[in-house]
Amino acid sequence: MMVGIIKEGGAVQMEEEAPSTETLKKIEDGCIVLVCGLAIDIERITDTEMYTLRRVLPRKEYRLLKNRKSARKSRRRRKAELTCLREEVKQLKEECEKWRKIAEPFIKQQQ
Repeated sequence: MMVGIIKEGGAVQMEEEAPSTETLKKIEDGCIVLVCGLAIDIERITDTEMYTLRRVLPRKEYRLLKNRKSARKSRRRRKAELTCLREEVKQLKEECEKWRKIAEPFIKQQQ
């Protein structure tokens, strides 16, 4: 059975052998999507390569693939933002605690 697999850089390469265990793990993780006999790594495929797949894939399959890629990109961006905000909150809490310790003697002195 011929299977198209997206290799380094996203290029399609036809193979007759069964997918490797690494490829199977990526399939389970959702990085590789099987579409019309092609195993497409949506993490690595470029926009240019996606555009060339437009001619190969049926319209619905192509649209679903683009949507998956876009959703993954959006989730990754949201996760990065959340991580950044958590770090900022942590830093601000530490700064607040530092100022609280500095202000504590003055508050006790006024009471």
